[in-house]
Amino acid sequence: LFKLLESENPDVRLDAWKVAGRLLEHGVLTPGEVEEAKMYLFELLESDDDYVRERAWFVAINLFEHGVLAREDARDLLRLLESENPDVRLDAWNHVVDLLEHGVLTPGEVEERKRHLFELLESNSGYVRERAWEIVHRLLRRGILTPGEVEEAKMYLFKLLESDDDYVRERAWFVAINLFEHGVLAREDARDLLRLL
Repeated sequence: LFKLLESENPDVRLDAWKVAGRLLEHGVLTPGEVEEAKMYLFELLESDDDYVRERAWFVAINLFEHGVLAREDARDLLRLLESENPDVRLDAWNHVVDLLEHGVLTPGEVEERKRHLFELLESNSGYVRERAWEIVHRLLRRGILTPGEVEEAKMYLFKLLESDDDYVRERAWFVAINLFEHGVLAREDARDLLRLL
């Protein structure tokens, strides 16, 4: 199993980490026994393959619950919140609530890196911007973002509502509805947005 945790094949490596998670759950393995292989899981969190990254985060969250990933891993995870790869950065921000809830990151560390999230919310790529806006309501609920911060950036959401891409435009409307529910968008905003329909 230990060799498989380091496999060059990302699918094999992910499956091995899933098996390790189950063995940890049943007390067959201890966190210390897989400690040295963690870097191979972190590599998958930075994969260029969206599906590999998504599965790697699922495995990583499970490993937080079993004490394999912990506060000592903060440096590696904070680096993901600042990644030059917008997809890697988006996935990290999408899981920042989990990282806080498991005590791996502190609110102060996340606060210091919020500008990296706002770069995504203001991205020139409609796809990146739309994905970033989709996680805003979760960050608002957890208090990571304030309504005032989001309100300052809302014009970037409004531009998505005028996108030529039907998918981006549709998803942006769902984001706008969530922001109305959070009180970030007001009645005046609604009137402006209705003109875009």
